[in-house]
Amino acid sequence: MEELAAQIASGTFRVKDYREREIIEGGKLRRIQVIPMKDRIAVHAIMAVVDRHLRKR
Repeated sequence: MEELAAQIASGTFRVKDYREREIIEGGKLRRIQVIPMKDRIAVHAIMAVVDRHLRKR
């Protein structure tokens, strides 16, 4: 987690590999892209900070 935090802080974090999966939703076939859990944690953390800044307005 420390390495992940350092990557986010330095701006070097990038979402890595993802896998594609097909699901049926509402009778339609959808193709979704699933990112690894580590990347989901990072994206969630980044979006929490962005959301805080946007809500200040």
